[in-house]
Amino acid sequence: MTDMRKDQESGTRLESWKEIAAYLHRDVSTVRRWEKEEGLPVHRHEHRERSTVFAIPEELNAWRDSRRPEPQSSSAPSTVRRAIIAAALTLTLLTSGWALWRAGLFRLPYPLVEAAEPRSQTSLRKVWSGSDVYNVGAVSPDGRYLAAADRDSGDLIIREINTGATRRLTGGHLPWRQWTESFRFSSNNKLLAYNWANENAEYELRVLEVAQPQPRVIFRSRDVSHAVVSDWMRDGSQILVLAWRPDRTAVLALLPAAGGDLRVLKHFDERTPSYAALSPDGRLIGYDVPREIGSADRDIHIITVDGSLDYGVAEHPATDTFVGWTPSGDHILFVSDRSGRNDLWSVPVHEGKISGNPELLKRGIELTSAVGITKAGVLYYSVRPSEGDVYVVALDAVNGKARGVPRAASPSFPGTHSKPEWSPDGRKLAFISARSRLPYSQHTGSRRLRIRDLRSGEETEQHFDIPGLTTPRWSPDGKHLIVESHGSSGRAFYLVNLAGGKAQRLPVEREGSDPNMVVVWAPDGKSLLLGTRNIKERQAFILRRDLATGGE
Repeated sequence: MTDMRKDQESGTRLESWKEIAAYLHRDVSTVRRWEKEEGLPVHRHEHRERSTVFAIPEELNAWRDSRRPEPQSSSAPSTVRRAIIAAALTLTLLTSGWALWRAGLFRLPYPLVEAAEPRSQTSLRKVWSGSDVYNVGAVSPDGRYLAAADRDSGDLIIREINTGATRRLTGGHLPWRQWTESFRFSSNNKLLAYNWANENAEYELRVLEVAQPQPRVIFRSRDVSHAVVSDWMRDGSQILVLAWRPDRTAVLALLPAAGGDLRVLKHFDERTPSYAALSPDGRLIGYDVPREIGSADRDIHIITVDGSLDYGVAEHPATDTFVGWTPSGDHILFVSDRSGRNDLWSVPVHEGKISGNPELLKRGIELTSAVGITKAGVLYYSVRPSEGDVYVVALDAVNGKARGVPRAASPSFPGTHSKPEWSPDGRKLAFISARSRLPYSQHTGSRRLRIRDLRSGEETEQHFDIPGLTTPRWSPDGKHLIVESHGSSGRAFYLVNLAGGKAQRLPVEREGSDPNMVVVWAPDGKSLLLGTRNIKERQAFILRRDLATGGE
């Protein structure tokens, strides 16, 4: 028996990022990205000693299994199986790598007219791609450099866009024992402000000169569990900061570039921004925030730098994500899924107020994070390659070969669908739609349950406040679904009533039960079969749970 197998059976904790990475056979940067973007179950110690994270092998196994394609349901009628059947396929398009894109969206001095015209000079150019590209970055205002985190070490690096030459600005520590993940150039291109997780996993804010990188700490507080650098004042005097407290609330604040205390402009509950930036004149701040806790819908807001005025922009029942300001400061850019896919929009601003209606700039922009807008009006952003989608193709039941070309099961939000499951009558397809490739979409309730009728083409969507929604399973009568949840509090199962649109948590957890528990429908449709183990006693068994009485 190998040591890994012993860990799996005994539940031994993995006590560092390095041990977690070794267990999953990946590098540290990858598992940190998985934890941030895909819900990898990593826990944090309450104390502040050097080893600050740990993971349970059983929970990692459950998370890893949840990412694998599910086997096809065996509940389809035999008449369907004997005929030419439609198969839902999850196709992997790209398995790794990120790309930074340069979008020539504006030609000054009339940027939005150019961008709005179908025959405008809007263009895309890939400037950096591959497995060494970090998922976030920052472009210098002059468009010469990209700042990023080195994926092997966590160090701050800059890359010259035209030549591809890369230079390391920090170092002298063990890989990923200290790291950065947020950075912004000053307006004069000479300074970089960035966050830094030190050897005690305390977040600091630092500043260094790009030409002579000697870091200096400008902020550190035990009352702040996480902090990111959002922007600089144009005169270089202050830095815009988003800071989170241990209770998951956050503040938007200004910090003196020379160091000092945060001047809080806005308090947030658990509904926190994904990005914020100052207007070019330094009078306004744009940001996005969820409408409700756990909601996927987000709205764009503007707040004055003195905190006296805060109002919504282009409010709509959709996921609107703030991108930035145009160089002239007269428009805000944002990505919205209000059309059924993610598009780039703008809204005009005059004297601190909205002065017109939102305008569509570019259809189908799969932005993962805003890297920045240069003074020349060029937008840089990162793209996370699609990891798959749900396709439908006819199969010949005799020879098993495809007949025709696979087609997307849903035209909405391409590249964000997974976990397909046929209804018992073979007519409908249930699947999960992430709707977005933004990092926060893996943690909030942004995942939706979608059901498409392949005969009529009708598609419905149901939204529940369930983090990490995944793996739908039809009841034998086709009236209910079981879905799984993989959130920060662990794994859970829910019963979805399709007629009423309600989701009810199922009490299937048992003391000492296996986190790899399997829950399926019994043939009668009135009870569930639970495949589980008692980890302490090392017993495996199958239980039948009556849905009406809860009896086993």
